Amino acid sequence: MRPITGHVVSYDAPSTEDIARRTGLPVDEIIRFDGNTSPHLLPSTRAEALAEELARIHSYPHGGYPRLEEAIARYAGVSPENV
Repeated sequence: MRPITGHVVSYDAPSTEDIARRTGLPVDEIIRFDGNTSPHLLPSTRAEALAEELARIHSYPHGGYPRLEEAIARYAGVSPENV
């Protein structure tokens, strides 16, 4: 392996508060894309979504994916039983 020449400087991203202060925008209007995170909350962060899932946690999942099997069969030109 060849050694890396030169000096690698780390990138220290400014805080959201710093960006808001520089741009004059409220912090809650700043959407960050540099952290590889979605600007939208996950459904699981909503209390009602968690309650819905917990209410059905005792049930088993359905018996397969018939619509997906049918779509694959149509695409492949075979019957769904062959998927």
